[in-house]
Amino acid sequence: MIDHGTSLSALEIKSGQTISKDYFRGLEFWNRLAGETAGHSWLVYGGDNRQIRSNVTALPWHEIDPDQIVNQNNVQVDMENT
Repeated sequence: MIDHGTSLSALEIKSGQTISKDYFRGLEFWNRLAGETAGHSWLVYGGDNRQIRSNVTALPWHEIDPDQIVNQNNVQVDMENT
């Protein structure tokens, strides 16, 4: 969990290289539970492609940028690298 003061962002780490919809189950559950207090959620995994699904960014482990994760107002995906 990352506390932004007015919202909480969830971060989950998976070791697999292929994204499965099961990877998003816990984060989607969190987003439903947290409601309006849920910030953007992050899934770090062992693959190579960045993706956004609902309110979750799937991020390859080698692209982790703490500034981007902590500053949820700058959530962006570089479509050239997806």
